[in-house]
Amino acid sequence: MLDVIALLEQLLEQDRSQLETLNGTLSILDEKQNDVRRRLEQWEERQKIFKQLKQNEQLLQQHQLLQKEAADRLKEAQDREPERLQLEEKATLLRADLPRYDELEQKRNLLREQIRRLEQLNAEQEQHCRQFEQAKQTLDCLKTEQTELSPVGELLERKSNEQKELRSNCDLLYAFLNQYNHLKTLYPDKEKAKQTWETLEAQKPERDRLTQEITLLEAELPHYKELSELQKQFAEKEQELTRFQNVGAEKKALFRRLETQIRNEKQEKERLLTAAAEREKLAAQKAVQNTRIHSMQALSKELSHYDTLAAALKKLQTSYLSASETAACADKIYQQKHQAFLDEQAGILAETLKEDMPCPVCGSLTHPHPACKSAQAPTKADVEEARAYAAETNTAMQSLSEQCASHKAQVDSAEAAIQRSLSELLPEETIESARTHLSVWISEETERLSKLDARLADEEQRFQRFRQLEQCLPEREEQFDRLRAELTELEQRTASAKTELSALSGQIQKQQNALSFASESIAAKELRQKQQTLQQQQAGLQQAECAYRELEQTFTEERAAWERTKEQVQTLLNLASDDPSFNSKTYRFYNDWNEKLPALQTELDQLKEKQRRRQDVDRLLPKAEETVQTVQNILTGLDNRIAASKAANAALEEQTQNLSQTLSFENKTDALLKLTQLEEQCSVMKKKLEQAQNEENEQAKTIVRLHSILEQQKTQYEQLPEIDPESENEKLRALHSQKSETETQRDQANVRISTNHTILENISRKSKQLIDLEENYTWVKALSNTANGSLTGKEKIMLETYIQMTFFDKIIARANTRLMVMSDGQYELKRRREAGNNKTQSGLDLNVIDHYNGTERSVRTLSGGESFKASLSLALGLSDEIQSSAGGIRLDTMFVDEGFGSLDEESLEQAMKALSNLTDGNRLIGIISHVGELKTRIEKQILVTKEKSGGSRAEISA
Repeated sequence: MLDVIALLEQLLEQDRSQLETLNGTLSILDEKQNDVRRRLEQWEERQKIFKQLKQNEQLLQQHQLLQKEAADRLKEAQDREPERLQLEEKATLLRADLPRYDELEQKRNLLREQIRRLEQLNAEQEQHCRQFEQAKQTLDCLKTEQTELSPVGELLERKSNEQKELRSNCDLLYAFLNQYNHLKTLYPDKEKAKQTWETLEAQKPERDRLTQEITLLEAELPHYKELSELQKQFAEKEQELTRFQNVGAEKKALFRRLETQIRNEKQEKERLLTAAAEREKLAAQKAVQNTRIHSMQALSKELSHYDTLAAALKKLQTSYLSASETAACADKIYQQKHQAFLDEQAGILAETLKEDMPCPVCGSLTHPHPACKSAQAPTKADVEEARAYAAETNTAMQSLSEQCASHKAQVDSAEAAIQRSLSELLPEETIESARTHLSVWISEETERLSKLDARLADEEQRFQRFRQLEQCLPEREEQFDRLRAELTELEQRTASAKTELSALSGQIQKQQNALSFASESIAAKELRQKQQTLQQQQAGLQQAECAYRELEQTFTEERAAWERTKEQVQTLLNLASDDPSFNSKTYRFYNDWNEKLPALQTELDQLKEKQRRRQDVDRLLPKAEETVQTVQNILTGLDNRIAASKAANAALEEQTQNLSQTLSFENKTDALLKLTQLEEQCSVMKKKLEQAQNEENEQAKTIVRLHSILEQQKTQYEQLPEIDPESENEKLRALHSQKSETETQRDQANVRISTNHTILENISRKSKQLIDLEENYTWVKALSNTANGSLTGKEKIMLETYIQMTFFDKIIARANTRLMVMSDGQYELKRRREAGNNKTQSGLDLNVIDHYNGTERSVRTLSGGESFKASLSLALGLSDEIQSSAGGIRLDTMFVDEGFGSLDEESLEQAMKALSNLTDGNRLIGIISHVGELKTRIEKQILVTKEKSGGSRAEISA
């Protein structure tokens, strides 16, 4: 490694020396190229001046022609100057008349306003004339109507008296007829009431019989009270018996529910025996899951930090490359300026030479041909400035290089840390896959943690339920014993109640046979009905007699009132009292008078309406006269105002006509339009004159300027030398080709220097990393050998096997409880603690202990039947351990396939005994076998028979 580093340093020194030589060559080639380019630029400048000279000569001729045209336009504009002055004079006069146009417009507006007012007055006069005619017409109508309605009051009073007299007579006749009709109706009612009274009076024997029956029932009532007391005692005993039976049914139902609840809770308690262990197990899993999630979150932060460092490193590398290019360019400029400064030393010394003073180089006192310094020669200050800038850029480049190295180390360190975390958490994943999927993995792990939390909560609930069952089961059993004692006592009391109820039933039957009715309520009801019937008959008799007496008295009184009314009607109608048609004539007079009343009322209503109208006319007549007088006064005033307005309008119209005749235009708008046209014409003519003068002056100045430019260009053209451009371009191409080759060599040298320098740094850095990796490899190799069980000279037990050994011991412990039964206490399984040698993997090998002879040997020495027993025991032990370790999991069904044929009769009996014990916990055991002896031991069978035609047939046998 040291030889390689020394060789690289030697190569770097050679490349740097070659680079300096190539930079000097490039500086010389640049100077030669600049000389050739300068000569070519002078030639191009000479050609350009010649071309511009020809163009300016043509431009001079064009401007001379333009100057002649401008002079012609100027003369034409000057000839039209008198016309412009006349137009300005017209515009001045028109501008002076503008205020008079305003006065004319005001007079016209005033005249229009007065005409509009006159029209309004005429319209108002017409409107008031119509109002006058209407008011006068209304007044005449009111006077006429007043004369017509004068006799209405006297007629209204006469008709009103006539209506009152006629209505009084109608009321008298109506009362007579109404009393007569009521007497006709009242007489049959009186006769009917008399007949009803006589009929009820004849029912006296029936009332006497009811009185006798009521006396007998009243004598029997005390005996019904004794019967009621017995029935009451019977009902109480019956209710008591019913209550005993209901309470017994409830207590029996409660007894059965409590018995079922105790049995279920005991079963539930057995199922919850593993809740505490499962809770602890899930809590441990949760802690492990929390640690894994925190590790993943830390890995996410490490990835973010790594990406930040990588981005910063990339940015620094970009800055370094830019700084490297800047430093190279600055160094190149410095080398060029330094070389140019050295090349111009002769010229710089020549500037200090003086006559009769010795030359510092040759000592001569005369200086016939001193060296000349070129115009592009740099000064010492320029060289120092370029050197300082090159040093500054190189320092910046070195600083960025160091920063890149530092950040690269940080990135590598972060990457190594991420790799370590990945190897612990996700050994099969890379940094890129972790960057892409880590958030998803964290979500998945978080979801697993949530599921663990849910399972842990369930197990916590199961554990709390187990604790609750431990507390409440003794209380329930105590309650169960108390309830059993209460049921026994209740059955005894129920039997006693039945005996007493039977005795009471016999007494009640005997008492009921001696009485007329079944109960006191029925007898009392019958007594009340008979008493009520008797009372109703007696009250009916009294009511019938009272009704008859009242109707007879009413008939007598109303007949006397009718006789008195008849005398008044007889006097009114002048009829005889014994006239057979007295009533019909009275009815005819009543109808005739009653028919006259509506017509008389209608006539009265019309007279009242005319009376109201007469009052309205008396009230409206003064207002109408006042309205006529008011409108007549208004019309007089309007006539005077209209005459005055017409006179004022005539005077104003004459003034407006006189003023309009003195002006040239109809209105101010036409005058302003004409004034604008005159001003625009004057402005256009003035602008044309000024424009022509400016154009003529401008062309004259341009011609003078072009003469001056032509003289200058001719002088410049004659001063520039004439060369062969093809020859100079050929020289430039040759120099360019030579420079390109030299730059290529220089770039190659730079690349070699950069590459070798990078390789040197990488080799130095990788040598340190290699030492660190070797130390890390030694530590990791030892850890890997330990985990994989490959340590030299020790037992070969892998970490996975070491963990499995713990669970394997638990499975063996559960399997031995089965194997001891099936082998009649002969065999017991044991995990081999020591390996046979240190070359092969060990830790899960099995031995068997033979308790008959006290030896321990490998399970491989067991016979076929003994191996089947051991295998079946391990399978059952594994099942028990799974149920015990995995909360909520029950292996309710197990199938055993073959193996029974290798057992003798005693072993078969022991195996069946062990399998039968498994079915006690509601577990289903299925046996697949061809052994015929098993058919008698298996209760439910599925017999499968192979068919000759192919396939098979299954038959279920219970």
